[in-house]
Amino acid sequence: MKRVDFFWRCQPVAHSYDARLLTYLREDIAIIPLREKILQALRAFWMPLAYVDKPEGERLALEAIYALEKHADYLRLQFGVEAPQSRCRERRLSQTGLKLDKPSLREAGWKSDSDPGEFEEFF
Repeated sequence: MKRVDFFWRCQPVAHSYDARLLTYLREDIAIIPLREKILQALRAFWMPLAYVDKPEGERLALEAIYALEKHADYLRLQFGVEAPQSRCRERRLSQTGLKLDKPSLREAGWKSDSDPGEFEEFF
């Protein structure tokens, strides 16, 4: 099988937000390898746009929206931030069976409520 080479080098200014982010990603690899962390974020944020003119584009968009909403719920849980009350979001979440209050770790994407060390892959 043919592979695609993609190389990226980033050297942010020391003590910048980006430097702290990349250090965090690089140092916390026992749970999720760095490569997978980066690909999960890229898939959720950009994959649907790479397929906007393809039949699977809508499915990828729905999967990405779900992944991003799960991650937003996890961030709200971690920082104690209330979810915005949107009728459209409430209707969409009720159709998927997700709860509007603070999610359990499992609902936020963790494989186990007791071990936040294993984050599910979304794609």
